[in-house]
Amino acid sequence: SGKPAPIVARLSDVDTNGVAARISYGVRNLALDENPDHTPNPASQRTFTTQLCLHSTAYRLRRGHRIRLALSSAYWPMIHTPTPAAETMLNTGALRLPVLEKQVSDLSTPLPPAQDLPANKSHVTQVSKDLERWARTNGDMVEMGWHQPRVTTAYARTDTTFGYETTMKHRLHMSKAVQETKVDHTMTYDRPDGVAEVSTTLTASTSEDGTSVKAQLTVTWNDQVFATRQWTIP
Repeated sequence: SGKPAPIVARLSDVDTNGVAARISYGVRNLALDENPDHTPNPASQRTFTTQLCLHSTAYRLRRGHRIRLALSSAYWPMIHTPTPAAETMLNTGALRLPVLEKQVSDLSTPLPPAQDLPANKSHVTQVSKDLERWARTNGDMVEMGWHQPRVTTAYARTDTTFGYETTMKHRLHMSKAVQETKVDHTMTYDRPDGVAEVSTTLTASTSEDGTSVKAQLTVTWNDQVFATRQWTIP
């Protein structure tokens, strides 16, 4: 069909209370194969066999915990939901996990408590507000996002202050099958000789016509534009 056909596998550790912790995950677009010079699009076939590898890790499960494997076609915000996507049906599958055969060491002894930095720190960090998260619906539009208000770290020895602020929004228009992700990030460097600011904006849009990405970077020195750059894909 030529449409994207991503599949995301998430392996989780589920405790006795039903709380899950992700162990690893893997992603594969079934419309592509592993040969960069050849894209046969197996998603256009009726039935085919494929493999999906999870990221390597080492993990120990407690007695009584369960392993959960969840499959999906997206994993926002890391994997953007394709629009339109090919329809994928799983007929059968198997999960293969390596098991350490030798005796493992006892982990019942707790780790020592964390130690703070020296009482007289060389820097001071201030947060204007707590991290904000939201999920709201307006008509047929669903919006999820978060905002990290300005955070500053001042270094007295060099009379320098570093600060940053970040916002991410993801909007999905249900009736139009259109979605948009926007990220705004600003960093400032306040030095005795001036103030530098780096601002970036990235917008990724997906619709039935495909996916496009637009980004802009602006650098200023003492409020004067020093450099700019723009990207558009495609």
